[in-house]
Amino acid sequence: MFSLYADPRQRRAEMRDILMTAQTLGLEQKYEFVYRAIQEIDEANHGNALDFEGFVTELTKKIGNPFTDEGREAHFTLLDRHGKGELDLTDLRYINEQLHYGFDEQHLVDLLHAIAGFEADSIPMHKFCRYMASRVAKRRTEQTRAASQ
Repeated sequence: MFSLYADPRQRRAEMRDILMTAQTLGLEQKYEFVYRAIQEIDEANHGNALDFEGFVTELTKKIGNPFTDEGREAHFTLLDRHGKGELDLTDLRYINEQLHYGFDEQHLVDLLHAIAGFEADSIPMHKFCRYMASRVAKRRTEQTRAASQ
């Protein structure tokens, strides 16, 4: 998508053009997370054009990187669309719908309890980040074992 809008001489694209196309395609309703991230990049850059590397860097900052504390906090901030500082079952339903995970209600309740604790109503940022860090560590251990066999 980026290359469709990049000026061939400068290799930079206007974020407004990308946003208008995303809006025309209905991205703001279908994939609000992605649309909101692109919109925030445009606002942070005051409407200035970005090269591809700058775009990917900014998008990664917005979406987050599960391998760092800062990245996990960015994940949480993106998911916490109302800025409550916690994710509740309503947020998990919305995330499930937006990302097309297909989890049923019981799976979402179980996930909330696995992260925040039994009978918890919401997931605070620190528990979300701790859970994500443990999942990354588990995956690294599994990859290391698989590589050594």
